[in-house]
Amino acid sequence: GEAARQKLVLPQLGTEDEGKAGAAALALIGSAAEGGAEAGLAALLDAPLQAEVIRALELAGGTVLDNAVVRALESAVPELQPPLIDVLAARRVHPGPFVQHLFESADPQVRAAALRLATRVAVPVDTQLIRAAVRSADTGERDAAIILGLVLGQSELFAECVSLVERRGPEL
Repeated sequence: GEAARQKLVLPQLGTEDEGKAGAAALALIGSAAEGGAEAGLAALLDAPLQAEVIRALELAGGTVLDNAVVRALESAVPELQPPLIDVLAARRVHPGPFVQHLFESADPQVRAAALRLATRVAVPVDTQLIRAAVRSADTGERDAAIILGLVLGQSELFAECVSLVERRGPEL
């Protein structure tokens, strides 16, 4: 119940032991039926988003959780958006019309995560946006754009990548 959640589960989310954090995340998500997916997700977002917590979100089942992650993404600060976007990508969940705001974010990590999402979920992406991202100074955004261009079979983007390597060298 709630007492066990407060005493045993929630403290483990902030631990440096990623295994314990992941197990606590799975327990919290698994008990989401009791308190609602939003409550479980809110507790997870208050914890450091360690790799095991993110992995637990990726692996947990249920459309209730999918909808809760989309709602959390819409209200999250930019620092929390990339891991939430990656969770949606792993779960192959389209975030709805909000996705366009992600492509327009001032944060290159958010834009990179949105491009990664587009490689796994049918998200319409303007070719000009991908082309601009290929030229980004941020390596994460650039890499995500290159991969998306290749996944979409956009040969003109591949030619642009070759041109970038020839101009900048292999270290880009």
